[in-house]
Amino acid sequence: IQGLGAVPFDVQVDHIDFAAADGHKWLLAPEGCGVLYCREDLIPLLHPPVVGWMCMVDHANYGDYRFELAENGRRFEPGSYNVPGVLALGASIKMLAEVGVETIWSRIDALTERIATGLLAKGYRLYSPRDDRTERSGIVVFDPPGSTPDPDSVVRALREQRIVIVKREGRLRVSPHFYNTEAQIDRLLGALPE
Repeated sequence: IQGLGAVPFDVQVDHIDFAAADGHKWLLAPEGCGVLYCREDLIPLLHPPVVGWMCMVDHANYGDYRFELAENGRRFEPGSYNVPGVLALGASIKMLAEVGVETIWSRIDALTERIATGLLAKGYRLYSPRDDRTERSGIVVFDPPGSTPDPDSVVRALREQRIVIVKREGRLRVSPHFYNTEAQIDRLLGALPE
């Protein structure tokens, strides 16, 4: 959920057996609908924790109560689909694919670099890795300088200016997406207390 849709990766090149994410966050879809990848040869080894009519081999035969799990990814779909969620997630994935995850990541990385540079110039402490490009994400976590108000008051003051950041684990967090502008980032940096 913290990378899919923003950070490029390839399940085959990176030797990933399983990947799962909810549709919200970087995938830009509503909550409650997500994706699951399972390397095809591992599917038969997995037994879903919840089963229902959709995950059976002959799922449309309502009178046959034979318990035989589908051999493909359908074995993880226990019941009726969240149709609005599936449609919204599909539209989001289509849009993200059209833009290109490499392009999206390049944009996010540039925006987070702008944020990090601005925060350091104002005396803020960064916790997100910035030196090694392989450890970067679209999330920048930081603390205000020593004399600055506590994180809750910073979040409230920014919200009053229609700037949304969050507090997580006692620190401030901002995570721009590819659609954010440099002007929005500069507005955030300008609104943060010295």
